[in-house]
Amino acid sequence: MSIRREFHVDRSTADQIIQRALQLDAERADSLTEAQIRDIASELSVSPAAVDQALAEQRERRDQEDSPAAIPPRPAVRWFTRASTVISTIVVVGLIAVMVSRLFP
Repeated sequence: MSIRREFHVDRSTADQIIQRALQLDAERADSLTEAQIRDIASELSVSPAAVDQALAEQRERRDQEDSPAAIPPRPAVRWFTRASTVISTIVVVGLIAVMVSRLFP
């Protein structure tokens, strides 16, 4: 049985480690449910009204993209919509902030 020694890192390195861990988790998850988005937003102290509005705007964009008059997105970026960019950014920044604040109280 091996004993893991705890090591200390500076804040910048901690941010990099947490960001990489978030990237690895994001690669494993293809999508989030509205409930998961609401939970994450709640942990980040984002108001439910703001989340509702962002979800409604995303639904509207999706409906516009699904309409026959919509210009099809380029194949290289089809899977990565604006909403996933915004959600990913919020999640990454929020989780980094939470984890760093716990590492360095």
